[in-house]
Amino acid sequence: MLKRISYSIILNILSQGILFVVFLISAKLLGPAGRGVISAAVAMVTLMGTLAGFSIGRITSHRIMESGKTAIEYYKDNFFNVFLLLLISITLGFVSFAIIQFAFPNTLGKINPISFWITFLSLPYFVWSSYSMYIFSNMDKIRVQNNIALICKLILLVVSTAYFFSKGLTENIFLFSFSMVNLINFLCDQVYLFKVLKYKLTISWLEVKGLFINGLKVHFDTIGYILYSSLLIVTLNANVDIDEVGLYNFSAQLISIIIIIPTVTSQYINTSCINSTPKLFWPQHKKILGLSLTIILIICLLAYYLLPILISYLGLRFEKSIPFFNLLLLTVLPNSFATLMSPQWLTRGYFKSISAITLLAGISGYVSMLIFVEDLKGYAAVLLNLVIYAIVAVANLFFYFKINAEGTKGCH
Repeated sequence: MLKRISYSIILNILSQGILFVVFLISAKLLGPAGRGVISAAVAMVTLMGTLAGFSIGRITSHRIMESGKTAIEYYKDNFFNVFLLLLISITLGFVSFAIIQFAFPNTLGKINPISFWITFLSLPYFVWSSYSMYIFSNMDKIRVQNNIALICKLILLVVSTAYFFSKGLTENIFLFSFSMVNLINFLCDQVYLFKVLKYKLTISWLEVKGLFINGLKVHFDTIGYILYSSLLIVTLNANVDIDEVGLYNFSAQLISIIIIIPTVTSQYINTSCINSTPKLFWPQHKKILGLSLTIILIICLLAYYLLPILISYLGLRFEKSIPFFNLLLLTVLPNSFATLMSPQWLTRGYFKSISAITLLAGISGYVSMLIFVEDLKGYAAVLLNLVIYAIVAVANLFFYFKINAEGTKGCH
């Protein structure tokens, strides 16, 4: 188990390392304002993709357990039902953004709408992302997904490097390259799943209904998450200078790299909970939890001292992002803890509970941000994260002690 997690983490680190180089290239050439445009456009497509996804991917883990089938058997019978919902989600995402652009133009801030529409070419990938991590995880095919993603990110690196040496990179050129690479990733995933599953091209409206209704139950959890991720950037873009958006995003991107470890590890925990049961797997889950959090704490301490050196050495114009980064480091451990506990919530069927907690945390943090954004600017986004992860940490601690007290009762 640990060897498989380690391999996947290494692949993800390589993949994120490539993205980090691409990120540094764009930061070097475009500066805070350019990075602000890119982050706002990507946040908007992420927001629409996640909202329109209705958490269908997340709910398939529970549907598999209810069906009594293996993940492969379930997807052979039902992937076309999932794919139908995917197509509906993509269409809804495009329509929703068009309505936002014309009905609420201030949401786009001072950015040219063309930048957003270029980024929306990759909407199929972003909707699919809300499905794919659970589907590949459930099938125990995370390694394949990571390999495909790694190849696509290498393509983006090659393109970005070419623009770096020609010094011809603009925000829209970067966003177009970004969108095309993500579309390639989306298509490769679809081709692979069709070849492996050879799924039935038939629709079960009963299963479609079950997926949609159960997805809605956990979707409030996703909405809560959106309040402190992509919607945060969209709101920041509408209220502060684009440079401030770029500075905050620079620090948030660095934090997201650290979160790779709990994200990848939680996928394997999810698979193990399905193949065994969440109760039976709990003793091993605890060991993985302790090891992961220890590693993450060490990384946070190193990052605190290394970031100023990195910015100075590379000659980046992001010195003002360091205070943002240092404060956001405080959220990494509670964020990681919640991510690692998530499979227990989902596979045990606590959909309403996890949705209520995340939605409460998201609303609390988002309201805090709206109140203080005019005075605190980018620091209002940091405040949002601190409020949210304080609530999430307390809720997950209670859940940890609850299931730990239950142990493996009723499993034998």
